[in-house]
Amino acid sequence: MKKFIYRSAALVIALALFLPMSVCADEPVKASLLPHEREYLVNQLTLCYCDVDLSARVGICAVIFRRMADPRYPDTAAGVIETLRNEGEFISRGQVPDDSARLSADAVMMAESGADPTMGALCFRKIDRKIRGFGETEEKIKGIALGGVEFY
Repeated sequence: MKKFIYRSAALVIALALFLPMSVCADEPVKASLLPHEREYLVNQLTLCYCDVDLSARVGICAVIFRRMADPRYPDTAAGVIETLRNEGEFISRGQVPDDSARLSADAVMMAESGADPTMGALCFRKIDRKIRGFGETEEKIKGIALGGVEFY
């Protein structure tokens, strides 16, 4: 039994030493985007998340930057957005309000400087309302909900 405990402890220590630091959720991730990357991200946020507030947009950007820093995901904003599209996110939502581009630009700037209201989330999804019976109820939230988006 002691051999099993010692081997298990050694395995846990080895894993802790070799896991990339970018996976740790308590570290803020600051990004440095090139101007064309920033413009692409602002445009995509504006087209696909025009119906969410500033805190949710900052959270979405923080998830993108956290994924860019994680070796399991692409290291560009465009690459991460493409993987998110494959997961069912970043779908165009239709008509864009006039102030949406400004909110998106502010969100990108805040997240670039390290703001992360998601507490280190790597995933997100729009929160949809489902109608059950006569009343409307929200889906069960697994993570942090900000402005119509769930982060986990």
